Amino acid sequence: MSEPNYKVIHFHLFDPNHSIFKSKRNGKAECQIIECCRSEDCGLFKKGQCTYRRVLGWERCHYGRYRVEHGLTKRAKGFYKWIEDKKKEFEGIGYLDSHNEVMAIIGDYVFLPYSHMNMCKEVPFKAHGGAFVTGASFISLEEFTPEVVTKLLNFKPQALFGGEITTYQTESVPKFLHHLSELMPDLYTQVKQINSRVQGIEAQYTNVKRKAKLYTLKTNAGKFKDIHGGEWIWDGEWLISKNSHASFLLVSEFDELRIRPKEFAIVEITDDAQVTDKTEFID
Repeated sequence: MSEPNYKVIHFHLFDPNHSIFKSKRNGKAECQIIECCRSEDCGLFKKGQCTYRRVLGWERCHYGRYRVEHGLTKRAKGFYKWIEDKKKEFEGIGYLDSHNEVMAIIGDYVFLPYSHMNMCKEVPFKAHGGAFVTGASFISLEEFTPEVVTKLLNFKPQALFGGEITTYQTESVPKFLHHLSELMPDLYTQVKQINSRVQGIEAQYTNVKRKAKLYTLKTNAGKFKDIHGGEWIWDGEWLISKNSHASFLLVSEFDELRIRPKEFAIVEITDDAQVTDKTEFID
């Protein structure tokens, strides 16, 4: 079998000169590198994310590999040259973000990063979680059947010292089921046919606080809020507010503010009525 064709998909350089922590300022320069052989088939990569990119709970992917290369301390003669050499070596390589708690299809696997889900031993995760064990959130697509989904919906994880972890059923399950309906609608329909709980579970879910592309949301539905508490209406071309605040404008008093957003503008949903079947979520 031939060696997979890995390519670098993430590069991050740490320069101790720019660290805000004293201990780090005296450390070595380093660069973090992620390589992948199936990025073209990765639902996370399409969103600029990766399983390796999470402060807490990052996971080893079957198609990727992660490494750190250490350089020199600031006092070393070749410190700056090492940094410049690495910048040139990985020039043009992007920076990936942390992944969210949203399922994704990655190659021949489905990735299910929901809290406590991989503790379900009745489901064929590549590794099960538990007390002091992280586990793995990958299931083969071939094994991801309506019956497996039903087991995940009915699962009740237990805490280390006894008792059910209730947030799994109240938070993780509704979120997972809704994401399933978006990503794999045919499988969702099959699950709905064999599990009478689906309709009730979906009723618990809300899109409020999810982030989405503004231009894909319904116009004149609900009100968005800014950091000043001001309310904004989206009419399809303009964001309009009559009670927001703005600094350093030509005039200090006004009846209305209007902003024409860029086409890639992202907002946080405040009302389920803002969502349509054409809405593009980023989480």
